[in-house]
Amino acid sequence: SQSGHQFSPLFRSLVWFLVWTLVWFLVWTLVWSLVWSLLWTLVWFLVWTLVWSLVWSLLWTLVWFLVWTLVWSLVWSLLWTLVWFLVWTLVWSLVWSLLWTLVWFLVWTLVWSLVWSLLWTLVWFLVWTLVWSLVWSLLWTLVWFLVWTLVWSLVWSLLWTLVWFLVWTLVWSLVWSLLWTLVWFLVWTLVWSLVWSLLWTLVWFLVWTLVWSLVWSLLWTLVWFLVWTLVWSLVWSLLWTLVWFLVWTLVWSLVWSLLWTLVWFLVWTQVWFLVWTQIVVVCSVSLSALSQSALSQSALSQSALSQSALSQSAQSSGCFVPASAGSALTGVFFQIKLSEVVGTGKDGRILKEDILNFLAKQTGAILPPTPPFQEIQTPCPTPSVLAAAAAGLVGTPSTTKPPPKTIRPVFTEKDVTEPIKGFQKAMVKTMMAALKIPHFGYCDEVDLSRLVTLRSELRRVSESRGVKLSYMPFFIKAASLGLLHFPILNASVDESCQNITYKASHNIGLAMDTSQGLLVPNVKNVQLLSVFEIAQELNRLQALGAAGQLGATELSGGTFTLSNIGSIGGTYAKPVILPPEVAIGALGKIQVLPRFDASGELIPAHIMKVSWSADHRIIDGATMCRFSNLWREYLENPACMVLDLK
Repeated sequence: SQSGHQFSPLFRSLVWFLVWTLVWFLVWTLVWSLVWSLLWTLVWFLVWTLVWSLVWSLLWTLVWFLVWTLVWSLVWSLLWTLVWFLVWTLVWSLVWSLLWTLVWFLVWTLVWSLVWSLLWTLVWFLVWTLVWSLVWSLLWTLVWFLVWTLVWSLVWSLLWTLVWFLVWTLVWSLVWSLLWTLVWFLVWTLVWSLVWSLLWTLVWFLVWTLVWSLVWSLLWTLVWFLVWTLVWSLVWSLLWTLVWFLVWTLVWSLVWSLLWTLVWFLVWTQVWFLVWTQIVVVCSVSLSALSQSALSQSALSQSALSQSALSQSAQSSGCFVPASAGSALTGVFFQIKLSEVVGTGKDGRILKEDILNFLAKQTGAILPPTPPFQEIQTPCPTPSVLAAAAAGLVGTPSTTKPPPKTIRPVFTEKDVTEPIKGFQKAMVKTMMAALKIPHFGYCDEVDLSRLVTLRSELRRVSESRGVKLSYMPFFIKAASLGLLHFPILNASVDESCQNITYKASHNIGLAMDTSQGLLVPNVKNVQLLSVFEIAQELNRLQALGAAGQLGATELSGGTFTLSNIGSIGGTYAKPVILPPEVAIGALGKIQVLPRFDASGELIPAHIMKVSWSADHRIIDGATMCRFSNLWREYLENPACMVLDLK
């Protein structure tokens, strides 16, 4: 039954955590990753398609238009000019010259030669016939005239006509045609071809540059835009979707699930386990009370002699164990008999720290001794419980465990003399030096009601970080803030009191009652630490003090000291200054006392008394009073402390 109550919360928390982690991981991975990937795909596709495609198409259009217009048009015009010039010059000029030569040859040969031959024949015939024939006829006879006129003139004219026609036709026509062909070829080739090529080049360049480049760029832009928008955007979006889905599903889901698992495990383990254990404790206490109440009814029917014997047995065996409510619940939770624990509270009352120290001795752990400021008394066991114990149903310390160990008085038969050594010898030296300092005291009280509320809120946060937060870190930090305004309280003087040294570091010591005696370790550089960091350092020093491992590093270099006498039970004190320091404060216990508020209402207030001692050689009462007022203001209004924190 006890083992089940002890391991059931941890086992159930572990099982519940594993099941929840698996369900959360699957749901998160499948649902959230899918939803996120689809949402991202849609947003990415729309943004990429509308924005990127538009920007890219406009950019590509501009680049393509400039490159195509300047480069391609220039290259194409030069290429076309060269081709056109060569083709036109070689082909067209050759064709045109041959055509012109043929036409000229035919026209000249047929027309001109015929006209010239006929004209020459007619002229020659007439001249020869009339002139030569007349002269010859006069010289010659009529026969000769007739013969010559008819035969020779006709033969000669025909022969001459034929020779002239052939020579003129072949020679002149050929020479003229070649000459004309050469002139025409040169003129046409050089002049006309050049003019035509330049004209065509100019027209082609303008038309090609303005029209073709524009049409081509627009056509290419349209094709590129459609292809890029539909194909590339689709491919890119699908590729990005696949990559994003895989990366998101595998990486992000894994990271998130692990992170969530870690956070959930920590929160669930701490919170759920704490709640569950409290429920188990309450239930177990309630069930025990009910069972004891039921059993007590039968026990009360026994004789008065049994009750009387039980009462005497209980008193002789030490059944009455005074303990606080917190320590009682802690003992029930850890299954510890309170009769086995030695109480260190007032009148031997068992505190929560006594149970933790008892566990530490059994497990070998080191727990910091942090006694609370206030204790709550609990009533002794009822007669019903004692009756049940008499019936043998509830175990008693006399039957189950030996009686608790107590410090017995020591009686010596004769005087014993021992040398002073160790920490006592160091205390003698320190107190003798302190005796030379003229002390003066100043006392005040502080209302810590707001600080109590603030500390209760911050305590859960600090405990979740593994640090126990007491009131002392606030007292130490408030003292450091006050020393910034009154640096003379953080100073030291030489033995002849001729020089004052103002310390840069606030090494505030804390008087600690350890098994080795009263030690004063100090927290270094408090002016640079936060309240949480001061709490961490105090936990470390308390652990070292409980283990007896405080060294010279922790015990030396102090500049200001606070002594928490309230942890033992005092209210006022007259603290002794520890040379070479010049001031010290003693903090009393926190008490809930009636006080009047601003409206005159009587309210409960958490009051702490503080006692200051200072070196009257360099510090006057007004300075100590102003420092105490500022320190009290920080503690009564923690918000003011936040404003001055660095």
